[in-house]
Amino acid sequence: MDSSFNKLLTFKKWIIILMIFVFSTNFSCIQRVDALSDSKQFVLDAWVLVNEGFYDPEKFNEIQWKRIRQQTLQKQIETSEEAYSAIEDMLKPLDDPYTRILRPKDYELLKASNFGSEINGVGLQLGEDEINNKVKVISTLAGSPAEDAGIISGDFINKVDGISSEELGLANTASKLRGETGTKVLVEITSSSGEIKEIEDLLILDL
Repeated sequence: MDSSFNKLLTFKKWIIILMIFVFSTNFSCIQRVDALSDSKQFVLDAWVLVNEGFYDPEKFNEIQWKRIRQQTLQKQIETSEEAYSAIEDMLKPLDDPYTRILRPKDYELLKASNFGSEINGVGLQLGEDEINNKVKVISTLAGSPAEDAGIISGDFINKVDGISSEELGLANTASKLRGETGTKVLVEITSSSGEIKEIEDLLILDL
């Protein structure tokens, strides 16, 4: 009888020890989550937004999307600049020109380029080439001035009105190719074959 009682008592002790270990582990995990800095929380929020809204969830398995989150949050991210850079690096494996982060300055410029008087474009969809960080033509709108000028997918935008696209960045390059109907712009491109050519008087229309 005493032996059975001692065994039961020992079993209960082990259960209590196990429960303490489990709760301690959970508590430490909660502490680690709560301890995220504002900058890291910003990165995590960006990951969640993409995780919930990306058009091709199967891509996540291919690139190990959850592992990317873990690796990103292990980096030193203390400033807004570090957070933006971390998000940009995090999104690169998705290889999707539509899934990107706009920094506040670029976002304001993009908003300004889409509101106001009659704002239109030349018929180009632009993205950033991840290999050389140049502004790349993703596609042209059928029947647009850009298509008529011979610009095709895979071409690179070198300059707009004499200003380098590297200096302008993606958002500013796009905004300079929009404007009031009838406005003309000078565009220098490098074709996919490596040929450099200037397109004068590329017309901005109501597309």
